[in-house]
Amino acid sequence: MANKKYESIKISEFKKLRPAIGGTQDSSLRSFSGMGKCFTCAPQEHTFLYHKKLTPFAKNVYRAVLSIPIGEVRSYKWVAQKTGKPRAARAVGQILKNNPWPLIIPCHRVICADGKLGGYGPGEKKKKNLLDLEKQIIEDMV
Repeated sequence: MANKKYESIKISEFKKLRPAIGGTQDSSLRSFSGMGKCFTCAPQEHTFLYHKKLTPFAKNVYRAVLSIPIGEVRSYKWVAQKTGKPRAARAVGQILKNNPWPLIIPCHRVICADGKLGGYGPGEKKKKNLLDLEKQIIEDMV
């Protein structure tokens, strides 16, 4: 049963994301055509954050990361400050390393305070590709 508070994304549209992670930028942009609305909207509530195995700190980290707009980045330190634990930047990194919903929680938008990309499960090159792709989507939408 669909909840009207959430923007629906069909499973077939998730298959279009695959080239964005490993393909060229041109093919990735074609894959995202018509999907801008889905990636710029935020659900009213994040019910998946009520997962029993998440600590309150992890939930706060994921909420902070969900607030980062598409095409922008924030530092691990910024996320830590948003959670109310300004000295927990390394803990933020560990939580994002174990992100159970990488298609929903955009952990690739979190970088080091010095501007370096930092870690990313699929690799630093793919993190850079995703960030570049998001910037291009925003430029194309304007």
